[in-house]
Amino acid sequence: MVNATNAYWLNFFLKREINVMCWNYRGYGESKKSSFTTLNPATSKLDSEYVMHFLLNKLQIKGKVGVYGRSIGGITACHLASKFSDLVEVLIVDRTLSELQGVAEHKLKGRATTYFFDLYTNGWKCQNALNFTKANNTYKIVMCDPLDDTIDQFNGLMAGAACQ
Repeated sequence: MVNATNAYWLNFFLKREINVMCWNYRGYGESKKSSFTTLNPATSKLDSEYVMHFLLNKLQIKGKVGVYGRSIGGITACHLASKFSDLVEVLIVDRTLSELQGVAEHKLKGRATTYFFDLYTNGWKCQNALNFTKANNTYKIVMCDPLDDTIDQFNGLMAGAACQ
């Protein structure tokens, strides 16, 4: 989080006395990886809940909580802001998506894309736009890049939230 790209957001949170906790997804960084360690929307949401419970129960943090998620991290950020809307004061999502399937269909044109996506992902549904809109009493900042070659404007969170 302290590299040049994210230093701005770290400074943003710290200047406002908002707690900051960074973690890697399961199977990344120094976490143990097993054959059953897979990253998908459900496990990333569950992992983020474990981190939040750790912060609240073990570290007993007090004060404001801010959540930032970039790209696929927007799924966990929106989920946390929705599930813990009484605690999360600010949600910042940066170049994230509405649903993974839309991104796959945009990148891989063809009639079989939807079939293979459902087959190989067991129908991943992240419900990112829904979680974003359910995060009540939370300040929200959404960033996008109109020239993003992975997540286009129609599959981005802004379009998904507008449809909600």
